[in-house]
Amino acid sequence: MTLSPTPVATTDSPHRPPLSYATFRVMDRLDEVCDVQGRANGFTSAEREGRRTLIARRAAEPGLRAVGAFRGRRLAGFAYGAPLNADWWWAGEALDALGSTAELASLGRPFTLLELHVIPSLQRRGVGGTLARQLCRTADPAFVLLTCRASDPGLQHFYRTLGFTTLPGARVGGHAYHVMTAPLPLRRRTSAFRA
Repeated sequence: MTLSPTPVATTDSPHRPPLSYATFRVMDRLDEVCDVQGRANGFTSAEREGRRTLIARRAAEPGLRAVGAFRGRRLAGFAYGAPLNADWWWAGEALDALGSTAELASLGRPFTLLELHVIPSLQRRGVGGTLARQLCRTADPAFVLLTCRASDPGLQHFYRTLGFTTLPGARVGGHAYHVMTAPLPLRRRTSAFRA
């Protein structure tokens, strides 16, 4: 499935092509995915190589979907996700948290937003929110789940503007990550914060 190109206003040179959004296969663009993630997070070469192994493993996940923001043919941002898999190392803790919320437990297994990254020059320009909405637009479940670093209130705020809420007391990875959920479809941002 290819999504219709959606130009994004940027302050970049008018000689650069506008962004477009399209689905893609993660393994077909593994080097670019690792590069975007590394640039977005300031990873070292060693950290990028470690993440490469994880991303390649996730690319084989049943039901994985990916959406990219492209400048011309080059990947500038991406989001990917899959239905929650009980075999993921943190899934048991997330499922326990969901089970403690009767409304969410009745909705079944969620779609999981696993990764969302945008190169630094395009951050805070609406690209991340567009990627999240485009990806989740293709999901079947009634809600989406993600884990978010507990030490990053700016990132938590970004997800809240899309309609995510933090499950009270739900943390995974030794309390390093909050569990956040949102009903689908994701809403458009409601604050001036742009990601």
